Amino acid sequence: MRSDLAETSNQIKTLSPLRSSDRRKTADRIIADYNIQAQLQEPVEGHSDTGDGNGVLGAKAAVAAATAAHTKLRNSLLPDNALSAKFTTTSGPELRVIAGTVYVGSHQGSGEQRVLWVKIEERIYPTGRRRARALSLSHYIQMY
Repeated sequence: MRSDLAETSNQIKTLSPLRSSDRRKTADRIIADYNIQAQLQEPVEGHSDTGDGNGVLGAKAAVAAATAAHTKLRNSLLPDNALSAKFTTTSGPELRVIAGTVYVGSHQGSGEQRVLWVKIEERIYPTGRRRARALSLSHYIQMY
């Protein structure tokens, strides 16, 4: 093995806060990639139209509810306190260089930070709640 390759084969940068725009973009990509639907609360019977006769205010309320549900879904996938770190490693007998990003965060009520998502090249993988500690980065690279 070449010594210069051995020096650069596994590198991870320092965790840094994820910008709000990047967090929203990444969460939207996860939603699209995994075809996740936001759960909307059913309107209370008799309150779907606010009485303007055209249902305009009811439609605005529905849009507001859909937006709130989408925001809640984003936050459940990547919370406000999410951090990210880029990494590079090698894979396979030819030691192909692979780049990616880990997304770390903690949900409300849980102060424990954990790896939530791993992005390898252009694909994002969930880590799972219980398996996050058990699976190493090499597991995701092998899946790639």
